[in-house]
Amino acid sequence: MPLVQFHQAIQFEVYECAECGIPFGLSGDFVRRKREDHASWYCPRGHPQSFKGESEADRLRKLLADANANATKLAQRALDAELAEQKAETARRKLEKRVRAGVCPCCSRSFVNLKRHIATKHPEQKGKAA
Repeated sequence: MPLVQFHQAIQFEVYECAECGIPFGLSGDFVRRKREDHASWYCPRGHPQSFKGESEADRLRKLLADANANATKLAQRALDAELAEQKAETARRKLEKRVRAGVCPCCSRSFVNLKRHIATKHPEQKGKAA
């Protein structure tokens, strides 16, 4: 039976134990998984090691969540502003209709000559209503 040989190249990243300082190698895939799950592993002398900081994926997830929250807030503000604008326009139209019908916007009384009434009784409103 012939002997079958195969070769696989694995690249290692060199790390030092935080406790004893011994250098050791970890594969890139192992480092990626441990940065994501923050689980512990051990140096060759048995000291526990871990990546406690925020991983790149965690940071990006947080950024995405913040961006989504900001987009939601901005959309709500835009909707609120649009509703306020619609309410103001409706109030303006109602007031305009009442003035055309001869109802004083200040005292809510009806007059045949509203312009004269505004000029004599409400001079501070002159030019605003009629």
